[in-house]
Amino acid sequence: MRGRFRRGAPRLDGATMAGHGRSVLALLALAALAAACALLPGAAAAGPHFGAADQNYDPQGCIARLFDEESSGPNTLPTHVTNIFFVKVAPEFPTLDGDELCGLESAMRVFSKQQLEHPNITVCVYLLTTSDFIAPSTVESLHQLYGMRLNVLIWEDYMARWRRAGTIPHMINWFDSGKWKNGFVLNNLSNGMRLALLYNHGGAYFDLDIVHVRHPNNMTNFISWQLTGDLLNNAALRFQRHFGYMEMASKRFAENFNGKVWGHNGPKRLTETYREFCNVTAPDGTLQPERMPRWCDDMVLLPPQAYYPVYYKQRIQLYAEAEGRAVQLGADTYGVHLWKAMKKKVSHVSVVEVDSVFHKLARQVCPLTLIELGLEGLRPSRFAETGVQTTPEKLNRPVKKP
Repeated sequence: MRGRFRRGAPRLDGATMAGHGRSVLALLALAALAAACALLPGAAAAGPHFGAADQNYDPQGCIARLFDEESSGPNTLPTHVTNIFFVKVAPEFPTLDGDELCGLESAMRVFSKQQLEHPNITVCVYLLTTSDFIAPSTVESLHQLYGMRLNVLIWEDYMARWRRAGTIPHMINWFDSGKWKNGFVLNNLSNGMRLALLYNHGGAYFDLDIVHVRHPNNMTNFISWQLTGDLLNNAALRFQRHFGYMEMASKRFAENFNGKVWGHNGPKRLTETYREFCNVTAPDGTLQPERMPRWCDDMVLLPPQAYYPVYYKQRIQLYAEAEGRAVQLGADTYGVHLWKAMKKKVSHVSVVEVDSVFHKLARQVCPLTLIELGLEGLRPSRFAETGVQTTPEKLNRPVKKP
C-alpha cells in the first residue's frame, strides 16, 4: 500500500511523559487566576447563546477568510493560516462537555505554541454548530489564557455560503436529500461535514474528544490507522484545500451513504477510498503506481499510536487507574482519542478515576479545564455514553437575534 507509513514509535514512561507537560506549568498561575474569577470545581456555567451577530467579532479575520479565493487558493500549504475545525450538533441547545473542553484546550495549547514560534502563522479555531449553541464560561477563560478565539460557525449561515461557492455539489445534494436523517443522525452529519470543511478550506479536523499531546509537526496531509492495516479513522484528519483524497472520499461518501450502519460512512468509507485509488494491483498482486493518482504519495498514513493508542474496546483503560497502568504513549503520539460517543456501551465509563490516564493527561494538557470543572466534570455525558442519536429538527431554523 502506498503512502508514507510511520513506524517504530518509542515508548515513554510516566516520568518522561510528564516532562512534555512542563511547559504548561508556567500557565497554571494564570489558570488558577482565571478559575478564581469563573467557576467552582464541578460544573460549567453557561455562557451566551451564539447568533449571527456574534460572528461580526472576528479580530483575526478567520470567518471572513472562509470561501475567500484570494487568501486560500487550491492546495494552499498551511504556512500562514492553520485552520482547526470541530463540529458539535445536538438535538437542542448544544454545548461543550467537560471532556470536550479538555480536547479544545489541549488543541489550543499545542497550536498556540506553533503560533508563538512562528509569528507569521495565524491559527483559526472553528466550531460548526447551531444558533442555540451555549458557550461554557470556560471557553472565554481559554481565550484569555491562550490568546486564541473559538470562531463559531452557525450552521445555517455556513450552508448558505457553501451553496454560493458551489463546491463539491454532490455533498450539497447529499445534505438536501435528507438521507442523513435516517439512523445515526448526528454521527452522519458530522461524518459528512468534516469532509466538506476540509475540502472547502483545508486544515485539520479533530473530534472534540481527542486530547492533544503535541503538535503534528509539519505533516500537511495525514490520516491515522485505527488498527494497522485495518481501518483508517476519521477522528483526526489534516489535508490541504481541494486535496484529491478529500474530493474522492466525499464522492464515495455521497454515492454509498448508509446512515443506519455505524462506521459505514466514516472509517470504512475513507479506508475503502484509499484502497480503491492507492492500492491498485495487477492480476499477480504487484502494485501499479502508474495507475494511481499523485496524491497517494502526498499523504501520510500514521500508525495507530498517533491518535488511537488505546483501542475503543479497551477505552476503560483511559478512565480507570488500575486498567490504565499498562498504557504507554509513544513519542509519535500526537493525541489520545477518548472514544466518548459509541454506538452502544463499550466498557461502561461512569467516572474518571484519580491518576487514570485521562486524569494525568488533563493535568498536563488541559489544566485550566481541570481546575474549573474538577475531575468529576470530565466524565462523558449521559448523552454521549448512551449513544443516543436523534434528529436535530432545528438545524435550518431562523438564526436567533441577539
